[in-house]
Amino acid sequence: MSKVLSAVGIAAGLLITSLSASAQNLVTNGSFETTSGITASSVINNTVLPGWSIDYTGNLDGHAYKFAAVYYSAAQASTLGATGTDDTDPYWVMASLNAKDSSDGGHFIAIDGDPTFSAVLSQTISGLTIGHTYTLSFLMAGAQEDDKFGNTTDSWRVTFGNQTQDSTIITNTTHGFTDWISQSMTFTASSTSQILSFLAVGTPTGLPPVSLLDGVSLVDSTVPAVPEPSSWAMLLAGVGAMGFMLRKRNN
Repeated sequence: MSKVLSAVGIAAGLLITSLSASAQNLVTNGSFETTSGITASSVINNTVLPGWSIDYTGNLDGHAYKFAAVYYSAAQASTLGATGTDDTDPYWVMASLNAKDSSDGGHFIAIDGDPTFSAVLSQTISGLTIGHTYTLSFLMAGAQEDDKFGNTTDSWRVTFGNQTQDSTIITNTTHGFTDWISQSMTFTASSTSQILSFLAVGTPTGLPPVSLLDGVSLVDSTVPAVPEPSSWAMLLAGVGAMGFMLRKRNN
């Protein structure tokens, strides 16, 4: 009898695990792994980073002074053909940042947080239920280009619909890299479609402060996810076995 109860307990545990694991991430390309190609003269736009768009203000000489780049690694960036020597070349930016890969792996985002300018990374999220609570999670870190000097602060200002929240503020040292940390925020949907945006916020002007972003996920935390059929089957099998043993014992 104890073995049957144990089997039912295991099946129930697997069902609970399935409920959590199968929650749908509503963010497209939240790990930034899908790209359409980046050239040495381009920065992020919706043609090179599917699912996302970037809005710049404060452009300088036709270039986005406020850079945003899909970061690979210094070694990879150097093999991609960095030819520039300043922030107008995203390959140069990628090669010059002192940064490490996140636990999410692969690509991540680097955006200049200089308060003089503005660059907003955004995506429209559809299929929301008004009044439901949504949990946003992401990874963040701080970095600085290796030709700059001075301490910086790095953070993200996150807006979802009409609600805005600020992330943890990272203090980064000269030529430093402050390792990845997890962030979690809760928002309530006021519309069936809302814009999710990330604004890099840093100090001081000119160094620049660089905020890193990866592993963006948004899930509906109001309604449990539908469990996988295999989990239901295991639970029902355990309950059935329990019923059979009880009937056999009574006979």
